[in-house]
Amino acid sequence: MSGFVVLCHLDGAPVDPSRLDHLTHALAFRGPDAQRAACPAPHLGFGQALLRSTFESEHETQPLTFDEKIWIVGDLRLDARPELLARLRAANLTPRLNDAAQADSPDVALALLAYHAWGEACVDYLHGDWGFVIWEAARQKLFGARDQFGVVPVYYAQTPQHLIISNTLQCLRQHPAVSSRLNQATIGDYLLFGTNWNRATTFFTDLQRLPPAHTLILADGQIRLRRYWQLSQPDYIYRRESDYIDQFRALFDQAVADRLRTDHLSTHLTGGMDSSSIAATAALLLKQSGQPFDLRAYTIVFERLIPDEEGKYARLTAEQYQLPITYLVAENYIGQPLPEKLVYLSPEPFALPGQTAEEDQKRRASAHSRVMLAGYGGDPLFGPAPSYLWGLLARGQVTAWGRAVAAHWRIHHRRPPLYIRHWLNYRRLPAELRLPVWLKADFVARQCLAERFRDIWLQNQAEDNRASMSESPFWSNLFGRADPGFTGVPLKFRFPFFDQRLVEFILTVPPVPWFTDKHLLRAAISNRISLTVLQRPKTPLASQPHGQQARQVGSPEWMKKLAGEGGLEPYVNREQLAQLVAEPGRLKPWQYSQLYLPITFAYWLKQGDLL
Repeated sequence: MSGFVVLCHLDGAPVDPSRLDHLTHALAFRGPDAQRAACPAPHLGFGQALLRSTFESEHETQPLTFDEKIWIVGDLRLDARPELLARLRAANLTPRLNDAAQADSPDVALALLAYHAWGEACVDYLHGDWGFVIWEAARQKLFGARDQFGVVPVYYAQTPQHLIISNTLQCLRQHPAVSSRLNQATIGDYLLFGTNWNRATTFFTDLQRLPPAHTLILADGQIRLRRYWQLSQPDYIYRRESDYIDQFRALFDQAVADRLRTDHLSTHLTGGMDSSSIAATAALLLKQSGQPFDLRAYTIVFERLIPDEEGKYARLTAEQYQLPITYLVAENYIGQPLPEKLVYLSPEPFALPGQTAEEDQKRRASAHSRVMLAGYGGDPLFGPAPSYLWGLLARGQVTAWGRAVAAHWRIHHRRPPLYIRHWLNYRRLPAELRLPVWLKADFVARQCLAERFRDIWLQNQAEDNRASMSESPFWSNLFGRADPGFTGVPLKFRFPFFDQRLVEFILTVPPVPWFTDKHLLRAAISNRISLTVLQRPKTPLASQPHGQQARQVGSPEWMKKLAGEGGLEPYVNREQLAQLVAEPGRLKPWQYSQLYLPITFAYWLKQGDLL
């Protein structure tokens, strides 16, 4: 899985090889194994920087073509490879192309064969994490696509003369036709939510994101986007209890196995159910394979600021499977001096360098492996469905309602939750969720931030948890921030819970009783992790650690200085922000943590010469 760039001259002018080489080598930090560029047509250049992260990628070369007529470049990791290979062999491919469909073929080769077989419909046969661009000379057509959940980012910039596409934002910014004008709406979202709530935009006006599950087609001088997939509405299927467990376990095992195609791996291991289930399943499957492997765990713990037992529970799983485990103490990073010399600046504001253990965790893991497993997705996958029981009654399905309630009593020894608080929150904005006082009134009015704040809040309350996995910008932004193009570290994160087969199966499972306390997951892995971890209830952070630290020792000097930066002037009342930073005792810990949004934004503006 690698970095790629596509440079297309819309006016037909030939591509400058030196510029294409420059853009390609700008990807080398995320693809250190090889950098290669080619021009499938005089007006079109493809570049790729290779990061080998699967066994099959040892044979990978990009840009790739089988016949000099259809070319591909991209960042791909495919699921369900045996099924795809069977379909390719059954398709009407030429003998030469059919011979290329081998069990050890790189993922990019299988994707190119899929396009040969099915054209634009190839995306209906591809599962996993991928973004790619294909050039078809016969039709003079450029075809790009992004995976169903948006795990691999795809950005593009269109000018009157150019279309430039990449999975790396900083690469696009290297082209002289791309300006650094900032997107005011995105800034508003960031200062409110800490993330951009528009799946199609970035912090830069000239740079767009291809939304998840979309294709981009350039033909006849026109660019058009098309959505090719979305999660269906829940269609519950009533089975025997053992069938739910057996089928989920089989799909979960396959989702993890498809992400283990290398012998050096890392896993993010907390003491919770989600990451523990992935680490245990990965260790079990690797051991069953009989092949040598090296799987190491990384855990972030708090020792002083807040009560925390993550290390204790993580150790139980690590010891059970004899996994080497590295503990990083979160307090050792919070409030530390900012680095004098910046090694890498993220392409969009997110975190201050050196202030989070997660940043160090990525660097340490990358020294050992190219792949890190993460447990994100368990919460929405098994999240509550407040309308499920009420919907059964509304549709007159009294028998199904009674069966669900009875099953919940039998398994959980209590009645199902009624979600009264959820419905109340849906109708009103909680008092503590108001616009930050440090936002400038004219910026709030100009960007309609009060209305947007309320709309996004209500949308999140109304959205089904499982639908949010493909619809909510929160998840595609999280994936983008974990990508090497954002972190600057050649480490690919993999998310087994974001597996299309797994999620589509979950949509057939009645939420009551199976999602209460993640019962389905607990039942499926009950023989894989210790009873102590299995029975541990979900435990959120006891408080906001940044606020707790500030209450004890005050705000760091660099934070006070950044609060007065001139770049914040159009958006933030700097005097009010500086006063709040200087007097953290006036704020609740969560209110103090909000201050990190304008502070991080100020730092990013200054370091990126964007003032």
